[in-house]
Amino acid sequence: MTWGVPLDTVRANAVNPTTIEGWFALLDKTVKEYNIEPEHTYGFDETGFPIQ
Repeated sequence: MTWGVPLDTVRANAVNPTTIEGWFALLDKTVKEYNIEPEHTYGFDETGFPIQ
């Protein structure tokens, strides 16, 4: 596989199970804390997602 643009080292190091699990744990905590319904989250990608 080749990349059109070199993958930034920081981004490459962030792609590991511990970091990803931590991110989803924080997401879960935030969703529960603010009682965010699934229908109010959309546009989810690697840069984030809006909560309306």
